[in-house]
Amino acid sequence: MFSTKITSQKQSDLFTSQQKTIDEQIRNLKDFVAEVENTVKSVEGKIKEEIATKKVIETQKDAFKATQKLTDAEESLNQERVIVEKKKEQLTAESKECKKKFDVEASNVKKVQE
Repeated sequence: MFSTKITSQKQSDLFTSQQKTIDEQIRNLKDFVAEVENTVKSVEGKIKEEIATKKVIETQKDAFKATQKLTDAEESLNQERVIVEKKKEQLTAESKECKKKFDVEASNVKKVQE
């Protein structure tokens, strides 16, 4: 009976020791899982931040392209204005020349009529 008691005590101690080891492993696994979950959350946050940054960059690129198109359109318009102004100056000069010729002709007609 004494040997059974010792064996039972040894088994009880062994089971207690195994239970402590298992409990420690469970705690370590829970800590590891929590650490992995935090890492995943951190990485997800960084990915979302990166996506947001890319969207901002794309929006800025689009805005730049739109601004460039506007600048090109304004430049084209200004070039057209220069062309129109030169044409206007040319036509005005031609008109003045025609007016001078008309006035000379009208004067000649009056002289002839007199």
